[in-house]
Amino acid sequence: MNKSANTAFFDTLVRWISPIAIAPLDAIAQAPDRIVHHAKIVTVDAQFRIAEAMAMRGERVVAVGPNDEVLKLADGKTQLFDLKGKTVLPALIDSHVHATGAAEYEFDHTIPDMLSIADVLQYIRGRAELLVDGEWISVGQVFVTRLNEQRFPTRAELDSVAPNNPVYFRTGPDAALNSLTLKLSPISNPSGCGSTAKHYCDNSAKNARSTSNPIVN
Repeated sequence: MNKSANTAFFDTLVRWISPIAIAPLDAIAQAPDRIVHHAKIVTVDAQFRIAEAMAMRGERVVAVGPNDEVLKLADGKTQLFDLKGKTVLPALIDSHVHATGAAEYEFDHTIPDMLSIADVLQYIRGRAELLVDGEWISVGQVFVTRLNEQRFPTRAELDSVAPNNPVYFRTGPDAALNSLTLKLSPISNPSGCGSTAKHYCDNSAKNARSTSNPIVN
């Protein structure tokens, strides 16, 4: 198989791997077009089996099982792909996903459920007690619409539990900051911005001084 054809095949491979019912190997009437073998195929079936080989005909998976059993289904026209132990995953369909961020979210400690401002402040206070002064405390994906109070924590509230650590409470594109974070950032120190960003920083500083801005109140 030439390089472009090989690339096209693997580009579409995950479309064929989905949680489906596979016919018994002895019930396959026609030889498959393609067989992937010596792989780690995550079937996501009821038993969450990890199979070695998979046979396809057209855009259908027709068999999944051990290498020797699936390879027996091949004829002279079947294309064989030795994946040399590589993993094959089901098609993952999502309109918007941050896979690496989700994987690392609780990398070094468990994030508790937060249902209120009190929960948020308790978590931040606990992190401040564990971290040295000056280390950042970042709280992400705790959406204010899911908090009982339906609002951001205020700057004063964040200062009360972590006065010596910069706090960054973010819900996506929005964030609430404590005083130390503002002190360290160009938002309240526009002179720290480069000339190309001065207009943005000047406006940000003006907004940060506004008492109507819930991010810095």
